[in-house]
Amino acid sequence: MPTNSTITHSFHYHIEKTLGEGGMGTVYLAQDLKRQRKVAIKALKPQFSVNPEIRKRFENEARLMATLFHPNIVALYDYLEVSGSIYIIMEYVQGITLEKYIQEIQGPIPEAKAIQIFKQVLDAFVYAHKKGIIHRDIKPANIMLLPKEKVKVLDFGIAKNLKEDVENLTKAGVKMGTIFYMSPEQVRGEELDQRSDIYSLGITLFEMLTGRNPYQHYDSEFEISQLIINQALPKAKYFYPRVSDFMQDIIDRATAKNPQERFPTVEAMRNALLKKEAILPANTSTKEWIFEPKTNTQHEIVLETISKIEKPSSQAETDKAISPKATETNAQPIPHKNAMSEEKILLENKFGKITTQKLIFYKGLDLFEKGKLESIDIAKVEKASFKVHREYATGLFLLGMAVYLWLIAFHWSIFFLSLLVVLLALLCFLPFPTVIIQQIDGKRNVMRSWPWHNRKASEYVLVLNEWQQVKEFEK
Repeated sequence: MPTNSTITHSFHYHIEKTLGEGGMGTVYLAQDLKRQRKVAIKALKPQFSVNPEIRKRFENEARLMATLFHPNIVALYDYLEVSGSIYIIMEYVQGITLEKYIQEIQGPIPEAKAIQIFKQVLDAFVYAHKKGIIHRDIKPANIMLLPKEKVKVLDFGIAKNLKEDVENLTKAGVKMGTIFYMSPEQVRGEELDQRSDIYSLGITLFEMLTGRNPYQHYDSEFEISQLIINQALPKAKYFYPRVSDFMQDIIDRATAKNPQERFPTVEAMRNALLKKEAILPANTSTKEWIFEPKTNTQHEIVLETISKIEKPSSQAETDKAISPKATETNAQPIPHKNAMSEEKILLENKFGKITTQKLIFYKGLDLFEKGKLESIDIAKVEKASFKVHREYATGLFLLGMAVYLWLIAFHWSIFFLSLLVVLLALLCFLPFPTVIIQQIDGKRNVMRSWPWHNRKASEYVLVLNEWQQVKEFEK
């Protein structure tokens, strides 16, 4: 921790307390003795100060922040080097992160309030992108909610200026950011533009409206990476039925796998959001954010987030008029806890059936095995996970066989046979889904299937884990 004597003697800042600590730096609350204001001081940890690459990245953050002057972006006041240590002096904002607000206070944010928050976030990125700066780490933890409905975007630590021809601080093929919010191209370590930020904004909006991240149930970074690259984002309505079709369409477009299919700019995304705001009732605005922990009543609301809730007719008509395309899914909305005593089907697909009381699955399901239908009490399930794998060894063997057939292709039938073998080899390189069901008694059931069943496998795991969460709430 920087000493008060050093900072105060050399400059005019008095450290009061530690606000938070990250992997490379620590943030302190300090008093600016010269201007009589509170500031936040971000200090690079001593062990990293001697690392030229990390030091340059820290300097890059300060340099980029110095070009940003916007009411929804935390301001940079100063940049200091004291006795070999580096400090960024920033605007101190007193409030709560959007992440904490969702997880500990609000749960799913009503659309009217979500729009109030999110349009300010979008304002910040409309401005930053026009300056040529992409953030690359957009997430609820980097968004602060202040009193009087103000919003500030934080942490430009891995931001990049696309307009400057400077040394790239991120090597090709290196992933930077937080995996839950990364775009497919960011996961692959490719060159990024503003559309990668738009994808991360879409995931953030998803979390605001549903109260949860779409990938929070998955255990490994590899699993999440494969889902981001290969699988369509689950529907927000699947997590929280009150999400309107209009907002679902915004999320869908922002999180398209192909960057060409996303909003071309944050401004276009903001304009789409404002169309929704224009049709909301005039009395939906609130005077202040409520920064109080959830009460028991609010916990009931969280339970209700994964229940089937009928919309008011006027809202349903509005959504239908703006976005007539219905959300397609085989899954049924998870029922409210009051209906738990009555067994209802939550999902039925190739991998089995999930009801409010039982889990039915195909034991031993494999590529060429249908498996045996089994049923267990859903209370005996500890968790379910979804993984993908590729049959690389088989694929390479088949490619070798195809080459051999080409070499001896004395007849057209052998040539076409070799083409068929190549197609089978390519199939082996696609992601094959695996569903793993872990029981409380230690038993483990594994189901494997073909690449075209990836979505069904993902849905099966998502519904089962969501229902497990409902049961935990009920306890």
